[in-house]
Amino acid sequence: MSTSPQYTLYVEDEPDIQTIAQLALEQVGNFSLTTCSSGQEALDRALDLLPHVIFRFDPMNRPDQIRSIWQRHYGRQ
Repeated sequence: MSTSPQYTLYVEDEPDIQTIAQLALEQVGNFSLTTCSSGQEALDRALDLLPHVIFRFDPMNRPDQIRSIWQRHYGRQ
């Protein structure tokens, strides 16, 4: 039985790491991946994409960005 890929937003500012992660996550992990180069780009795109999972490995971004996506989508404070 085949399962549908989990739609994923991946945030990474290094293009080489983006490529490696995309190959690994799509081919091995059964993820459908969209990559972003910054937390702000991810925040801007996440509301349109509504991913199942957000991978974020950029320590320069504030942790409240994911919360902001949630609040905008669900209208909660």
